[in-house]
Amino acid sequence: MNKLFVAIFMFSILICRSQDLGVIDGLNARHFKIINNSDTIEFVKTNSKIDSIKPVIIFCQGSNPIPLIINKNNTKFFTTLSNFDYKKIALKYHLIIISMPHIPVEVNYNKVNSQYCYITDSTDQHSYPASYLAKNYSEKYIERTKAVIEYLYKQNWVNKKQIILFGHSQGSKIAVGAALFNPKVSHVGYASGNPIGRIDQLIREQRKLAKENKITREESQLQIESIYGMWSDICKNPNATTTEFGDPNRTWTSFSKP
Repeated sequence: MNKLFVAIFMFSILICRSQDLGVIDGLNARHFKIINNSDTIEFVKTNSKIDSIKPVIIFCQGSNPIPLIINKNNTKFFTTLSNFDYKKIALKYHLIIISMPHIPVEVNYNKVNSQYCYITDSTDQHSYPASYLAKNYSEKYIERTKAVIEYLYKQNWVNKKQIILFGHSQGSKIAVGAALFNPKVSHVGYASGNPIGRIDQLIREQRKLAKENKITREESQLQIESIYGMWSDICKNPNATTTEFGDPNRTWTSFSKP
């Protein structure tokens, strides 16, 4: 009897760890939630139907705390899918997007800044939640993406032979990281990322400006030396969650790994 009680209790915990929250009001999309240890991972399928087996594309978006859906004047729209026709893709694939850590899936327009980033103070364009900043590093995103892959792999509406990760910008590194040594991932798409890392990207941008004669080589070199100085300061406390250089140190170090 005790063993039966334990089994029922463990099964009830397992159910609570993943939820299909159903269709999103006012949008042909479906909302899911996973409790993974102490982390709550929310993600959206861009078509609400789950009555047919299709390959899956998980889109790993770029940086910044952008909610997946914004409600403006009672009209809802996806924020991170503007570069392609997601409705057309959804005809052949289940298209999935994962929320950023501690950022709501859906918010009203007055809760975002001019770049659609979620803010806690409308008078401060960079008032990002401290809980988001603390989790804004590559290993955390990779962990969250892997948890979503594990969930999808168990669903009867998923073609388990075609689970695809497509990453854009910062998301390109997340896609590669989540696919590495992961037999459940069939394909990886890598777009607009720098495989050498963030700091390298900043330096290349300065060199490009000088090459195009938009700034002098002396000005370019001064900026590059400033970047090296910033990187030196970051490396003194690589896991800090303070935002002296825009993003926390841990974000810079994790996304600067080649």
